Amino acid sequence: MELALVSPNQNEAIHTFGRWVAACLVTMLLSIPAAQAVSVELIQYQGRRVLLVRDEPASADFPRGRAIAEGDAARFERVLRQSQPVSEVLLDSRGGLVIEGLAMGRAIRRAGLSTRIPKGARCASSCADIFMGGIARRVDEGGRYGIHMATSVSSDEAVDRTLARILHAYGTTPGQPDREAIKAVIQRIEQSAAREAANWGAYVLEMGGSPRIVDLGTKSKASEMNYLSRPEMIDLNVINVDN
Repeated sequence: MELALVSPNQNEAIHTFGRWVAACLVTMLLSIPAAQAVSVELIQYQGRRVLLVRDEPASADFPRGRAIAEGDAARFERVLRQSQPVSEVLLDSRGGLVIEGLAMGRAIRRAGLSTRIPKGARCASSCADIFMGGIARRVDEGGRYGIHMATSVSSDEAVDRTLARILHAYGTTPGQPDREAIKAVIQRIEQSAAREAANWGAYVLEMGGSPRIVDLGTKSKASEMNYLSRPEMIDLNVINVDN
């Protein structure tokens, strides 16, 4: 049974805006991953010492495998210090926690390393931020670079159910929404969205990429990962050297 979030005689705009609010809050909540971690290892690649950052494979405890999570940036820097000399970081990850990806990208930049997405690998979501940290950035033929919003809700019904819970938490109930409660949620979302977009944009510029990367990313849901073509990656300065 669907929950009636707004009584029929109330402004339809509240319902529409409220659904957007719910989607945004779901995005915030789902972007916090369970305890996971990527693999960071020293390997030989084309006769050179490089670090390989990749998702852990699926297991009984983690059916989808393990991706970028809290603590990975600190662990990456520790492995990097212990593995010198290293010339490049290879990436193969679906992403994970954004703040960890940004920190790993900045660590790569401080170390003056290059980044590469090798053939057959994908680097998406927060992994794409790590990739931008490279002084020289390469995507081998068959490698994929993907950007998107942090996550998305699975259905309209999921949005409705989530909004009902959110409104209840803010002191109101489905069918009798409190306008002040809705305003408080909206203000929280607006502040958070503006802060996150500004942080991402500043990072992309810091790393020498085009701010249009952010615009493209915010237009793609998590379920609709935007894997950039080679001409797009060159145009946006994602790739900044010839292979």
